[in-house]
Amino acid sequence: PIAFAAHYDGFNLEGGKNARRGWGMISIKCLSLPLDLQNLPENVHIHMLIPGFEPDITSMNHYWRSPVDIFKEGWTSGVRFSQTAGHPTGRVAKYFLACVCADSVARATVGGFLAITSHHCTMCECTGPTLHGRCDWENWTSLPGNVLRARAEAWRDAPTQTERKRLEKAHGQRYTTLLELPYFDLAVHMTIDPMHEILNLCKNFTTHLLRLFDEGKTLPD
Repeated sequence: PIAFAAHYDGFNLEGGKNARRGWGMISIKCLSLPLDLQNLPENVHIHMLIPGFEPDITSMNHYWRSPVDIFKEGWTSGVRFSQTAGHPTGRVAKYFLACVCADSVARATVGGFLAITSHHCTMCECTGPTLHGRCDWENWTSLPGNVLRARAEAWRDAPTQTERKRLEKAHGQRYTTLLELPYFDLAVHMTIDPMHEILNLCKNFTTHLLRLFDEGKTLPD
């Protein structure tokens, strides 16, 4: 099967800070290409531009309907090529969505998680503001994909908005259209993009370990 990665992010117009005056973009690239070819402009598909605002999870599910339907077909029936270099009489190729890459804010929206300020971890059972900066990994209980899927489907099937609010508060989880892909695991396939991850690591290293920050500013231990 051919592996693809999707990416989502939002961009404010002309560097402004108004999130309702910008664009969102869903792009897709082929992970089966060699690394030096994957990110060339001619090999990155701009699948959708979302104008004007940052969608909430309910709206975001509608925008992801198109790529999800495409990858559902790729997983079940695939696409037939009339001829390839290795198969002159043609062949059927299947393809799948290996990951969705985004920063932590976009990852929460696309993956059906509450905002990062909710203090619900999307990877483990840790909750509350004290989870920030914790390094006692041996005490963490990871969240398997089937648990996240079950919680998301419970939210989707809740009979009332009140019940949905209760489930959100308890688990920090809502439903995402991505779960219509039978193989999609929210614990594994929702990834933080390397650029933001490296920036955060560098920031934490300089401020929390080297203690380099503005004079008079205090940081938690």
